[in-house]
Formats: sequence, structure tokens, C-alpha cells
Amino acid sequence: MGRSGMQWGAVGCSGAQWGDAVVAVRGRRGAHVSLLARTAALPARDLRAVAARFDSVFLSPRSYECARLAAGTACAAVSAVLRAQVRNAVAIVRPPGHHAGPGAAGGFCLFNNVAVAAQHGQSLAGGALRVLILDWDVHHGNGTQKIFEEDPSVLYISLHRHDGSFFPGGSGGSPRRRGRGRGTGFTINVGWGGPRAGDPEYLLAMTRLVLPVACQFSPQLVLVSAGFDAGRGDPLGGCLVSPPTFGLMTHLLGGLAGGRLVLVLEGGYNLGATAEGMGQCLGVLLGTPPVLPPPRHPPTRGAAGPGAEPPPAAGVELPPPAPRRSPRSPPPRQQRAAMTSHAATMTSPAATMTSPAVAMTSRAAVMTSQPRPWTPSCAWRSCTSGTPRGGRSLLQAPPPWEGRARGPPPPPARRRRSPRRGRCSP
Repeated sequence: MGRSGMQWGAVGCSGAQWGDAVVAVRGRRGAHVSLLARTAALPARDLRAVAARFDSVFLSPRSYECARLAAGTACAAVSAVLRAQVRNAVAIVRPPGHHAGPGAAGGFCLFNNVAVAAQHGQSLAGGALRVLILDWDVHHGNGTQKIFEEDPSVLYISLHRHDGSFFPGGSGGSPRRRGRGRGTGFTINVGWGGPRAGDPEYLLAMTRLVLPVACQFSPQLVLVSAGFDAGRGDPLGGCLVSPPTFGLMTHLLGGLAGGRLVLVLEGGYNLGATAEGMGQCLGVLLGTPPVLPPPRHPPTRGAAGPGAEPPPAAGVELPPPAPRRSPRSPPPRQQRAAMTSHAATMTSPAATMTSPAVAMTSRAAVMTSQPRPWTPSCAWRSCTSGTPRGGRSLLQAPPPWEGRARGPPPPPARRRRSPRRGRCSP
């Protein structure tokens, strides 16, 4: 691939003849080609009038020439791969093409570069060449779907956002759209219900859906509508795909069709994110091992590992955490009143607290420094006396002091209202 890169550049420069011939033969609408060909001599006012016929299209006097070069470069890349001149190829072209339908432009696209290249490859093979088109652009390739939705020789799979008003909108990108006629089942739409789809979603779709279906289809050529507007940082896509994920997906596709893989550039509105994503794909095609994407949620402070947060700089002391009071913590000592419980007094015969300074009082029990005979409460007595609560005992074995004699529970202490603090005191 690297050895023939300059050769591809020369073919792309003369690709106007390729694009013009293929679009005229395979474009299904000669009037569309003729209309765009006349734009080279139109003034700016007439160019705006022609562009207003389509959805989200901008035209300049050199738009038609650039569109011919883009389609011709994609055809030249497919021809080089099918003739075994190279194993795989990349067509870095502008304008994109996957929104252009049969005889119509749209979404910054004038000619459908991938569709023209696929049909050109089938004409070179002289038969029904099985072609897989994977569109990982964040926008649905509605033009590519319309062209091949009745063709069983082309399997079209799209990973895109499908959340109502997101371009191109409509129901064309719905997962329920699976093709028409003989092409039913050869169109697969994976639509994300909103933004922020990232590496886990794309890799899961690749391993659980794209690759199994592609292996059953057994393609002879793989084309990728490689849009990088799903990358992290793109102003229009709103997704979180990292550049290594694009390279990893390219690596996974390299095992199909004997490695005959062609990537055609589509959308991408952040030059940095587009360059990094395409750089990862180029590296994989040149033989560089793919890089695993970074973790979605990096480890917190203090965790070990390559993704851990670095320690603070020397001489910088982190502020101590603010003290948090538990909702069950006792009130300050000035507001506590000594309260004894009539329910039980619990001491452990094995470990008795003998420190005279430790004395804790609560409503449930009193633990003092002086050992006292254990007196169960009414709730615990029902568990240890052989009459289990709820059908079974809460204790698996009787306590060691079960055989000891225990007297009746003490009578409940009478309480009176304290006029000062409003609390009960014995």
C-alpha cells in the first residue's frame, strides 16, 4: 500500500475520466450528471438556485470537478485491489458521497462514491460480485441504502445515530428497514437512540452483529464508508468514539474477503479527530498492530495502573476531607441525657470491659465495666427458648450461657417528664 501510494495519487488526479464514465453509466440518472456538469459555467446566483433543489448542498464552480475526482479515486482504488496490485486501499476524497441517492444530491454529497465504486467493481468482475458496505459514519447513509436496497449482491450495514431530528431524519435509518424485494434482509441499520455512543457500543456492534453476519454473507470485497464524525470532539456527531477504535474496527474487517478492503472517506468536521482516526486506520492497513481504546471510566485517585490519575506535585498538600456526621451518630455530649433501657442489660462473659472510663448508654442495652448476669429481652427470649419466630430460629446454636439460671425481667422503670430538657428520665 505504501509503495503504490504515489501511483494512487496520480490515478486520482486523472480520475475525472473514471468518475465521469462510471457515473454516467451507473448513476441511473443522466440528467443529474448533466445538471451538475453545467454548474461549472454558472454565476453565483444560479449556483445557489441549483443548490436549493437539494437538501444541504453547497455548490461552487469547481464542485463538479471535485466530485468527479472523488468518484474516480474510489473506482481506481477498487480496481487496484481487484486486480491484485495492492491488498487494500484508502481513498481520501472530498466531497463525501453516502447521502447522494440515485439521481439526487444531498447532505454535502454530489455523487455516491462508495456506490459507484461497488458497481464499478462488479463490472470489472463480470458478475454478481458480493460486496459488503459498512458505513460507520454517524449519519445514516440514506443514499447508499436507496441504491442497493433491492440488490441481494450488496450487504449494507450502517452504524449511525437515529434519534428523530438528527440528519437525515425520517424512518430510513430505522432498524426495521431491511431492504425491499429480492434485497430484503441485505440492509441492516444499527441506530443509536441518542448521542454519546462510544467505544463499547461500536465494538459490541462489530463483534456481535457485523462480523457474524458478514461471515455468513462471505463477501468478495469490503468497502467502508469511513466517516469520522462519530469521533470524540466532533461538533456535529456528539459521540465518543476514540481514534484507536477506528483502527481496531479496520483490523477486524481485514479478515474478510481475503483482505480486499477499501476505505473511502466520508464525513468528519473536526480536522484533528478526523486526522487521528484516519491515521489509526492507515497504520493498521500498513501492518501496525491495533491499539486498544482507552477505558471509558479511568481509575480514581490512588489506583494503580497506566490509566491511574497522577499523584499531586511535590510540595502540594491536598486539603483534608470535610468531616461528615453520620445520621445515626449521637448528639453532642452537652445535649445527651443518661438513659437506661428496661429491655436488657448485655455483657459478654468471655470478654468483659473492665475499664472504668468506658460507659456507653443507649435505648437498647447498657454495657458497664461491672459484669452482670445476662437477661434476654422479650424478642431474643423467643429465639432461644425453643419457640422460633416466623417458623425458624434466628440462632443456629444456643449461647454458652443457655443453661444458666435467669430470673424474670426487671419491671419497666417509671418515667417522668423533665421540665427543663423535655426528655424522659428514670
